[in-house]
Amino acid sequence: MENKKMLLVIGGVLVVLLGGAGILYSRLGGSVNREILQTQAVAEGTAAGGQKASGEGQAEIGDSGETVAVDGQNGGPGSKSPGGENGGPGSGSPDGENGGPGSGSPDGENGSPDGQASQAAAPDFTVQDGEDNPVKLSDMVGKPVVLNFWASWCPPCKMEMPDFQEAFTEYGDSVHFMMVNLTDGARETVDTAKKYVEDQGYTFPVYFDTGSEAAIVYGIMAVPATFFIDAEGKPVARASGAIDRETLEKGIEMVLPGDESPETEAGT
Repeated sequence: MENKKMLLVIGGVLVVLLGGAGILYSRLGGSVNREILQTQAVAEGTAAGGQKASGEGQAEIGDSGETVAVDGQNGGPGSKSPGGENGGPGSGSPDGENGGPGSGSPDGENGSPDGQASQAAAPDFTVQDGEDNPVKLSDMVGKPVVLNFWASWCPPCKMEMPDFQEAFTEYGDSVHFMMVNLTDGARETVDTAKKYVEDQGYTFPVYFDTGSEAAIVYGIMAVPATFFIDAEGKPVARASGAIDRETLEKGIEMVLPGDESPETEAGT
């Protein structure tokens, strides 16, 4: 009898603890504001395939937008990669430590010879344009780049597309837009992606990651994901999940020189 009472007491305690944990989790999860621009530097992370995906000084913007995992499961900021570690640029290396420029070397110093962190260029990749011509990210050096990973089967991707179209119309002469489609040949093909873009009337440049090279290099586990790269080819900011026009504008302003903004040109 006493054993039965003890079990009931233990069961009641567990129910209370689990309930409290659930309430705390929901409150903490709801406290994230995806429109807050995080100004602190983000150390370079190790992407899938062993390549570095982002550089020191890269800020995170809009990192609580809704995403859809590439494997078809609902994803989101902070979602785990298959190995259990946070995926994508800016995440920790497999041993749990941040890697890349700006992280501490074994002796605790920055990796550059003079002790100052050196920012690496954004990892290069090759994708195909609409005419099946190879195009490299490095081909875009000279102008800032807005790099977006998307798929036509992704609802959050579709949600942000109109804002990207508006931004392309406004900034297209000063900024390269690389709308990289995850063209795996199964869930998404070149034809399905082209049809979606044409049906919606979008005119921004679309590229096709038919070999998954870009997705692997940047550790893309969920879409949409957006990267803002300056005219020298160095990563400056990124956004995980769907972003609104205001957040997109913030990212563009971070990589676009002030004297090239539409407002400045209009006032000259």
